[in-house]
Amino acid sequence: MTRVLLLQLPIPRQNFGRRSGNIPLGAACIKQAARGLRGVDVAVLPESLSSYLGDAALLELILQSSPDTIGFSVFSWNVERSLYFAERLKAAGPVRVVLGGPEVTPDNPLVRSPHVDFVVYGEGERVFRRLLSEPGLWAQGWAAEEAADIFRSAQSPYLEGLLEPDLERLMLLETQRGCPYRCGFCFYNKSRKGLSFADPKKLLRAVAWAVEHDVGEVYLLDPSLDTRADLAGMLSTLASLHDGRMRWNGEIRAEAVDERLADALAAAGFKAFEVGL
Repeated sequence: MTRVLLLQLPIPRQNFGRRSGNIPLGAACIKQAARGLRGVDVAVLPESLSSYLGDAALLELILQSSPDTIGFSVFSWNVERSLYFAERLKAAGPVRVVLGGPEVTPDNPLVRSPHVDFVVYGEGERVFRRLLSEPGLWAQGWAAEEAADIFRSAQSPYLEGLLEPDLERLMLLETQRGCPYRCGFCFYNKSRKGLSFADPKKLLRAVAWAVEHDVGEVYLLDPSLDTRADLAGMLSTLASLHDGRMRWNGEIRAEAVDERLADALAAAGFKAFEVGL
């Protein structure tokens, strides 16, 4: 049995609040994608452990689980700590280390470490399945492969109990991957060719689950919500499900919001947006 542990280290904390902002959504999606592989056991280290333990306690916990492979979801705020853990884990015994996540890009020399066996650029579901079923792929050292079909058909990992919404009272919900804008300062589209949209029926199940479980906030991870061709219909559906308690947040281009769209967003339950360049 091959034991795999997926781990996402948190944003450095400046206070002692409960919310860590460290929801391992990517790891949960990869665990889902690995379902059905024989001789493989994939675990996601819970946010309640990865976000609140210090280095010594967390390292001991990882070693106790005796993983054959450990995968780190790497962001700008945790890449150096992830590499520190990779070095310590390699020193402690035979283990393969995989890095994936937004910080893993071909032009980032930091992720090309002697303590890392494999790096994944862009979406990770299909590449990770191949790593676990094609031993020869490890020799390549890196891979990039779209996972649009897996994304479209997968339901939210929250519905399978892979994440802990009670910690944050927050659900991260992917409804779209890809962005029609190709901004030079953003790496989002440099690892994929087009847009992928999640199955609308599965999204509705996720929203219904959030309402049923008293999730206080749902954050839509669309890179730019205004680019959806079906935005009006989606907002109408969200408005019909909105119970007045849950709030929606997302990302949008400010110049795309006119009075009519603003009214529709408010009726659906949106309270805030991230806007930028």
